[in-house]
Amino acid sequence: MNPSVSQAQFPTLPLVSSASRAQDTNAALARELCTWANLVTAIRLAGALGLFAVGWQDGRLRWALYGLLVYWVGDLVDGWVARKLRQETLFGAQMDILADRLSVIIFYVSYVIHRPGKAAAALAFLFEFAVLDTYLSNQFIRWPVLSPNYFYMVDRETWKWLWSKPAKAFNCGLVTLLLIGLPWQWPALLVTLVLIGIRLRFSYRMLDLTRSRLPPAPPVPGR
Repeated sequence: MNPSVSQAQFPTLPLVSSASRAQDTNAALARELCTWANLVTAIRLAGALGLFAVGWQDGRLRWALYGLLVYWVGDLVDGWVARKLRQETLFGAQMDILADRLSVIIFYVSYVIHRPGKAAAALAFLFEFAVLDTYLSNQFIRWPVLSPNYFYMVDRETWKWLWSKPAKAFNCGLVTLLLIGLPWQWPALLVTLVLIGIRLRFSYRMLDLTRSRLPPAPPVPGR
């Protein structure tokens, strides 16, 4: 953890008081689940999946592109709503991560069906985004922060390379635009390999950060 940041500066998770524990627990769950931001996430996921399904029935790539657009716009809107209404929650962050992965996986599967010549780049990106990036994005729950967007409070370098606005745009957006906009797959594949290298590096860094916050092992008797 960054030693310059105190525990009090973290956006902490909702706590349940000792009095009326069952009632407080239900209220906390309601605050986590029933938010406008989560509703936007659910709508954008349903909209994207619906358009992908239409594309599979229709056999045209344009529906998958429409679904991708719904995913991108909805991803911006639900984050804005959560911050504007102060509705950032642990559940909402994890729901957002899951919605992103479902939307991207189904889009890329749909895209490869129509553009099999770009399968290598698409599969490499799915490994980077659906496996490595999913693992890293969920590590924030080990610290008292509400989402990866606040990971700079834990480790600024990791946040800068993975979850700052330029890093997030470089991740999914650039690869997808290269894959769709160019007739060759090698530029998207090259960028994806760079992203895989970055995520492997920060996977090791995440392990170091996790170990550094664990309590010391108890002494072994007789030593």
